[in-house]
Amino acid sequence: MNVYYLSTQDGQRFFYYDASESGSNQPGAGASKSTGLRGWAEGKWNTIQKGMDDPNGGVTRRIGRVWNWLHSFSHPDETMLVQLGSANEVVLHYPASLSIDRVQKDWKRYLKRRSRSHAFWMGVNAVALPFGTLLAILPGPNVIGFWFFYRAIYHFLAVRGVRRVRRGTVPTRWRAEGSLDAPISHDANRGPSHEALAAGAKLGDYLHWSRPKDSATHPENPNSDAGRPGG
Repeated sequence: MNVYYLSTQDGQRFFYYDASESGSNQPGAGASKSTGLRGWAEGKWNTIQKGMDDPNGGVTRRIGRVWNWLHSFSHPDETMLVQLGSANEVVLHYPASLSIDRVQKDWKRYLKRRSRSHAFWMGVNAVALPFGTLLAILPGPNVIGFWFFYRAIYHFLAVRGVRRVRRGTVPTRWRAEGSLDAPISHDANRGPSHEALAAGAKLGDYLHWSRPKDSATHPENPNSDAGRPGG
């Protein structure tokens, strides 16, 4: 799987991953169907989502809006961290102007911080799960109760993925690229983009979390040493 070390025009840096940026020749890029706990959780969520998409869903549709609001607290890098659990290798593309020692240090520090954050929120959601099940008495599917279970699993998978990389089970290849010396550009019509990326579909989401001001409204910002709310 391909990970890119990008920079913004105001000097912020973050590690970016989007499954659509990884070629089909990249094992573990996320193209295969999910299995195990993650596959079960995603299948369960798809069933709930069908009810929320029903125009006659009533209460279910309102609950769906709550679900989407809860998801707004989830950083897009969670997909990358979970995918590390099934990847065969990580190809980390970084700016040629940075030393490999600097990038390796930033990567290790980032993984350590994210692992601690997800471990903490995994525990929080596990503790909250019994209280969430009490909401089963409400009409419609128990989306709130399922949220705690879903998030506990997702945090667990993120911790497991990071652990595989930190232990060296998933090897990391380092690739310096001159094109990454340039920051992300902005176009009035296309939105944020970068020449090193094929699409950059999730750049806007990442940028939302990379801004310094977000450390106040989203204190678990992975680009801040403070951590952020994982929900």
